[in-house]
Amino acid sequence: MGRNPAEIERTASLGVVVIRDSRQAARKVAKAIFAQNGGAAPWENQPVGTPEDLVAFLQPYPEIGYHHLIGGFPSPYDEESMTRFVTEVAPKVNAAS
Repeated sequence: MGRNPAEIERTASLGVVVIRDSRQAARKVAKAIFAQNGGAAPWENQPVGTPEDLVAFLQPYPEIGYHHLIGGFPSPYDEESMTRFVTEVAPKVNAAS
């Protein structure tokens, strides 16, 4: 009690991030990633889709005080999604906050 909420650095784990030019292609890649990792059913409400989808998915986080967002990139590592997250998604989310 008594702590200024603005001093708290909030961090959120986003889940498995997959970015492709179409939602269908992104879901296909996400499904393959989960199959590779023990065949678990893909999680619901993950940041999987087009760059625009991910910007919309992530937009509320800075608005409600999250300063750090951690994307999940399990094996096999999806270099395309990692690169697109950093170059296409993160700048738009940061610019809006």
